[in-house]
Amino acid sequence: MKILKIEDKKGLYMKKGSDYETIDKITKEELFDLIEFVVDNNETEFDDSSVSEIVNPAQKIIYDNIKARLHEIKLQRETISSNKNKIYLEAIEKYGKK
Repeated sequence: MKILKIEDKKGLYMKKGSDYETIDKITKEELFDLIEFVVDNNETEFDDSSVSEIVNPAQKIIYDNIKARLHEIKLQRETISSNKNKIYLEAIEKYGKK
């Protein structure tokens, strides 16, 4: 699923519910939602800003930075996911036993 895209020379991000909004309006919570989506889903896609032009300089900077970080997370998805599972299992073992 494409979570960052470029359309009509604007950088857009996917909000919950599959709606898209311009990247310069992203909130901290929505950024966390994108990170969670990348970690939990194997099929995430991003448009490349070097192929499609973003006219607004602020949107381009924000888009490129978020895309770079999400791409890093996507590459480390398996490690992040197994670390997350390990932490949950340790918490269950520690706090689940009475």
